[in-house]
Amino acid sequence: MISRQITPLLIWLGVFVLVACNYPVANQELQTTAEVVYTQAAETISAQLTQIAVPATPTASGGQVQATPTSEFHTPTPDSLGQTTTPEITPGLPASPTVSPPLPTLITDPRTTLGTPTLLDNFNNRNNWSVYEDEHVRFRIRDNTLEMMAFNANGRDGWMLSWPEAADFYLEMTAQPEDCQGLDRYGLIFRSDANDGYLLGLSCDGRYSLRSWDGEQFEAIIDWTSIPAISSGSGQALRLGVMAVGDQLTLYINGQMIDAAEDDLFSDGGVGVFIGADETADFRVTVSEFAFWKLP
Repeated sequence: MISRQITPLLIWLGVFVLVACNYPVANQELQTTAEVVYTQAAETISAQLTQIAVPATPTASGGQVQATPTSEFHTPTPDSLGQTTTPEITPGLPASPTVSPPLPTLITDPRTTLGTPTLLDNFNNRNNWSVYEDEHVRFRIRDNTLEMMAFNANGRDGWMLSWPEAADFYLEMTAQPEDCQGLDRYGLIFRSDANDGYLLGLSCDGRYSLRSWDGEQFEAIIDWTSIPAISSGSGQALRLGVMAVGDQLTLYINGQMIDAAEDDLFSDGGVGVFIGADETADFRVTVSEFAFWKLP
């Protein structure tokens, strides 16, 4: 009787031992499988997040950087920098390609659409100017040209006004500099009362600028900026123009728009020409035409 009772007990103990021995192995296999699944899922999520976080290549939109001068003339700030924009990305989807903004439409030469000018001077007389000479500059009319000369290479500008005065207008001159270099310069003065005004200038090293003079100091609205439309050096005849409508000032060279700015310091006034030398004594410029259109 005792042996029969022990036998079933031994059988149950054996089963219990087998189960007890196999249980950690099964648990380890389940744990390993879970870790693999978790690792794969984590890698997948990480890859997706990485894909979402990578920005598309930014495209620069042109623009320009304008600087306030610390003195009357200084090294120009390049106009090739622009703002950078990054397109919005939808998570889980590839980024759409960035589309560059369209190029501006070519604007027609103003003088071809404005009709007969209010003043067109080819300098066959001196009726439109009060020419003068002092220790700095000389303005005189001879051989059907207006001759401007800056005697001293001292960075000083001198100007002369004609009779038209207006708030809104288009103004241009055709001029040719002689022996010069660097920031030897010439151009148009407008919305001026003789003691202040805007100066649109060209330099002999192939740059243009738009400045204001308040009677005491210059302020760079558009600092000296290079452009392929301007040929550097002496002997290059160019047609320089400005359209002023309200606070919108648009600049032209040879009938093509090159730049524009907003400024409301001066709202109206007289128009004329200026010259200044920074490097060349007796710097001379001849003006063959001066034209003015008063706008309604």
